[in-house]
Order: sequence, then structure tokens, then C-alpha cells
Amino acid sequence: MISISKSYAAGLSTDLETKHFLASQTLQDWQYIWELFYQDAWFRKKLNRSARYAVRQSGLGRHCIDDVQQEALVEFAKSLQRDPSLGFDPSRGDFRAFLVTIVHRCCQKGLRQFRMQYSLSIEDESLHPCYEDHSQIEEVMDLRQLARQIPEPYRGTVRQICNGLSIDEIARKRNRSKRTIYRWIDKSIVLLQTKYFGSTDRE
Repeated sequence: MISISKSYAAGLSTDLETKHFLASQTLQDWQYIWELFYQDAWFRKKLNRSARYAVRQSGLGRHCIDDVQQEALVEFAKSLQRDPSLGFDPSRGDFRAFLVTIVHRCCQKGLRQFRMQYSLSIEDESLHPCYEDHSQIEEVMDLRQLARQIPEPYRGTVRQICNGLSIDEIARKRNRSKRTIYRWIDKSIVLLQTKYFGSTDRE
């Protein structure tokens, strides 16, 4: 284990900064470092605030915040894969300010990625990989009964599909984006396959 110099330790402003420094210097896996950030309440708060700001500035609805935040996390993970230290130099500035800038950039990239994928889903829903599963799942006669055994929000989403609601209608009622609804449908299928058929393989 390396030791942190007194001069550097004196400049540490957060527990997250210390953990990140040690993990990057000891060459920990980027996924381990990603978990350090994701489990930190301050980081999640800044991520959520930045995602909300990006969505508000873009003119999209609040229901898109979760999706933009997820895309931002993907972008942040890519940054860690490229450089686990994120390129931070303690002699050039404050860690928190540096991290806020990184999070902001990731949210902006996540927003662009979300808007691109959202546009594709509007143009042609059949392009979505879950579309076939959605069509097939409606044909299962006892699906309502089976869905009682899976947790929310998946149970309610399956029930709404069985009631004949469209993806647009479910998204509006749930105050979520269509992409989120498709993701819930995908997860519902996996849960049902695992619980009742012992497999998550798709035909």
C-alpha cells in the first residue's frame, strides 16, 4: 500500500477523494473505482442535479431525467476505463470542482446520446430490441397471474400491457420516457423467464 504525502493529504477535501486517489494509485480495476463513486451520496446528488439541469435546458420533460442520468453514468464509466485517475492533478485545483465539471460533461454527452436513441424509437418502435418480446408477451393468456409474482414497476407495466395500453399511454401514465418503459418490459421478460422457465435465454 502506498502512502499519501502530508502535503497532498492536507489538501484532501472528501473521503471520496481519498478513496479515489488510493484506488487509482494502487491500480484498482476501473469497475471498483466506478462503485466508489456510485456509492457516494455526494456524487449521486451532483449527478442527479446535473442531469436535471441538462434536461431542463434541453426542453425535454422531467420523465427523461432518469434516462439521461443513466446515459451519463455510462459516459462516466467510459472515462474511468480510459483513465482511472480521470486525469486529476491536485496541484491544479479542487477535486470537487474538477469532479463537478466531469459530471456536467458526462450529462451533456448522455443527453445527446439519449436524444439520438429517443428519436430512433419514435421513428420506428420496431427497431427496439424488446419490440418482438412485447408482441409475444401479450399473447400469453395467464400473464396477469404470472406477473403477480414479480416486483414493481415491472408487475404494473405488464398489467398495463395486458389491459391493451400502448407504450405511449404507459409512458404518460407512469411519467416516464418510452425508453424506460421498454427497459421495464425487457426486465419483466427476464424475471418471468427466470422464475417460471429457469432461463433468461431469448429465442
